[in-house]
Amino acid sequence: MRYYFQQMMFQKALNLQLGVDVFYNTDFYAQAYNPATRGFYLQDKKLIGNYPLINVFVCGEIRHAVIFASYEHLNQDWVASKGYYSTPGNPLPLTTFRLGI
Repeated sequence: MRYYFQQMMFQKALNLQLGVDVFYNTDFYAQAYNPATRGFYLQDKKLIGNYPLINVFVCGEIRHAVIFASYEHLNQDWVASKGYYSTPGNPLPLTTFRLGI
């Protein structure tokens, strides 16, 4: 889900968005990756998931240029967990600040 506030500012020269992205992944048996065969395979030993991912962002559009800043995986260390994984053995990216044009 993405919730944001959008407002035109500076005599409609800047379209500004402030918001938050929330993604919740329930626990499931994800496919595991085998680097030797460069492929995924079914596994039923390790559950992953059951945690939210929260990202906050600000985005501004001036004419044809888009400027953004985001802080991804804000909630990484809020609660004790076994880790955040996309597949067994492959962690999700850590808390990151991104800035771009």
